[in-house]
Amino acid sequence: QVSTVEKTVRIAFAKTPILIAIAKCESDFRQYKNGKPLRNAEGSSAVGVMQIMYSVHHKSARSLGLNLNTTEGNLAYAKYLYRNEGTRPWKSSIHCWSSPE
Repeated sequence: QVSTVEKTVRIAFAKTPILIAIAKCESDFRQYKNGKPLRNAEGSSAVGVMQIMYSVHHKSARSLGLNLNTTEGNLAYAKYLYRNEGTRPWKSSIHCWSSPE
């Protein structure tokens, strides 16, 4: 069964399917775990469905009116990052979402 978050991701990124693949790899389409925003298990500040580095991006996200701890804010900021930096913010998981040429 497809989760609500996965449906939201697929709609939000319909025109940028690479971001759907990144969301699958980064969080398996999860924004929350045990009722709290999903955090990186390896101790980084990555948060949410797109595993955006909170320590690096929360001030910029907040200045845009976005909350990285919500699904909507996380996805909207991911779109912003992608427009400005491409897939670079997710390069550490490229082995998962990049298809071999």
